[in-house]
Amino acid sequence: MERNNPENCRENPKALQELDLSLNPLGAGAVRALPELLAQCPALALQELDLSLNPLGAGAVRALPELLARCPALALQELDLSLNPLGAGAARALPELLARCPALALQELDLSLNPLGAGAVRALPELLARCPALLTLRLRGCGLGRPFPIPEVTPLRTLSLSHNPLGRAGLGRLLGTLPARSLRRLELASVTGHPRGDSPGDSPGHGGDIGGDIGGDIGGDIGTELASYLQQAGCALCHLSLAGNHLRDGDIDELARCLPRCPSLLSLDLSANPGLGPGTFRKLLEGLEQRGRGLELLSLAGCGLRDLEPDGAARSKIRELRLPGRRLWNGLA
Repeated sequence: MERNNPENCRENPKALQELDLSLNPLGAGAVRALPELLAQCPALALQELDLSLNPLGAGAVRALPELLARCPALALQELDLSLNPLGAGAARALPELLARCPALALQELDLSLNPLGAGAVRALPELLARCPALLTLRLRGCGLGRPFPIPEVTPLRTLSLSHNPLGRAGLGRLLGTLPARSLRRLELASVTGHPRGDSPGDSPGHGGDIGGDIGGDIGGDIGTELASYLQQAGCALCHLSLAGNHLRDGDIDELARCLPRCPSLLSLDLSANPGLGPGTFRKLLEGLEQRGRGLELLSLAGCGLRDLEPDGAARSKIRELRLPGRRLWNGLA
């Protein structure tokens, strides 16, 4: 897709489809000026708008409706607002502002690395309701301390909640509420906090959802919730990332056992979990043997498997196997 800018749009016969304004000192005033500038583009068909890495703030968010109104119906598909100082107030304002653009059919929205905080949790379900065509929602590193409800019937295909302080119990609750029939890609890296349970998400007063049982679930595992999710009828998940979550072998036991009943899962990232040892690999391989269908990717990089030497059975079931310090490419049988 060719990149253009509004200033040369009048001389360019091609329609302006992608506008990248990332990494600029754009504030609310600049966003308010953009609609007039875009009005000079007779062939405007903007599909992608990147406003990431700008000090936009809540004032710029309030100016977005006029900007989005310049985009023809069903044109704008991707909106990137990541890495801006958008707080909970901006998150609460977004659903109402999007309601003023009823023809908007966003398919991808990135709000990652904004300090949305716990106050945004109540606004996110309404945001999803205002985006009935949304396929991808990225909320990495937004300070979300507890899950938010997602309707069972949703077009959402990709959800990224990595680097949010959910805690182990919050992760378990999330897995119990996610829609299984729609999601294809689920990114949940580094959401459990510290291994002793003293992460913000495991402590009251920090937006967590534990209800006072600080570290109360540390002796348990998330395997039951994980297996329950993957075994739901019609589960369509293809990629799952649980990297960097201080997982132990016991957390993966149920996952390995349920693999035969989850044929859709083709990519599994368990990297950066040093508590996972050779036993985890053996159990996953047993599950794949029973399933009869291998994995495109299994990442165990950064786990306790430095001396593991995969045998022929592993090579026949895993196309790309990532181990500490090694990456092995194999052809599936």
